[in-house]
Amino acid sequence: MNPRESPSRPFTAPDRPTPATPVRAVAEGPGTKILPLAALTTAEIIAVYDDLLRPSFRREELPSIGDVLRVYAGDHPAPSGVLLRDGRPLGIHLCETYVDGQVLMLSHLAVASSARGGGIGSQLFDHLAGSMAEISPNAVLLAEIDDPRVWPGTPGTGDPVARLQFYGRHGARLLPMAFVQPQLQPGAGRVAGMFLIRLDRHAHPAPDLLARFLTEYYSVYEGPGSLDDPVLRTLLDAAEGVDLDRDLLPIEDWEQLPRAIG
Repeated sequence: MNPRESPSRPFTAPDRPTPATPVRAVAEGPGTKILPLAALTTAEIIAVYDDLLRPSFRREELPSIGDVLRVYAGDHPAPSGVLLRDGRPLGIHLCETYVDGQVLMLSHLAVASSARGGGIGSQLFDHLAGSMAEISPNAVLLAEIDDPRVWPGTPGTGDPVARLQFYGRHGARLLPMAFVQPQLQPGAGRVAGMFLIRLDRHAHPAPDLLARFLTEYYSVYEGPGSLDDPVLRTLLDAAEGVDLDRDLLPIEDWEQLPRAIG
């Protein structure tokens, strides 16, 4: 989703071999490396969740720690990366794949408050972009991001306009529609007042790819019953009119987008 502030505490990554994963462990400089979550112990993953993710996102934006362990450290781990500097976790990105690998969604990107302004967010993004050839070379890369008109930001969640600018520097373009995130945990509720952005430029997606992604995304988290929901129907109706190549807007045009639905 977005780079946001959080505290951090040090730990030592295990010396055991990194399990097979589509995301590469890359050395970014002296004492710095990026590892997939699957390379860490369960206790270390919980520490990353508590220290990087919990302070950086609203509760309804986070999957449970159980889901994180299952999805990112299970038998077939989804793409992820934790940036470690001298053993300290300073940033993390989490991704999810949809529509048989045709869509890669950057669901979470967080940076420790102690490391803000040091390029950690860009390192994580560049790591993900460089890994896409291994993950799914022709995938559309999407991300969810706050609409600043709805979510003005807090000391914990950060400045949503600055976040838009961050992604703009990395080539992001806006989908011309309002977005509602599905409910990620029971009782957490959906998150209205969001945008979808596209972060890649090389893919040429099928006309129905966005609708297929939304259908699968909601089905995964809310079950097939969500497909008859009026909010999802509104999203799907909007998606049918979006060409993921021609209709996207520059990031600085965010105030032209429709306001929140749901």
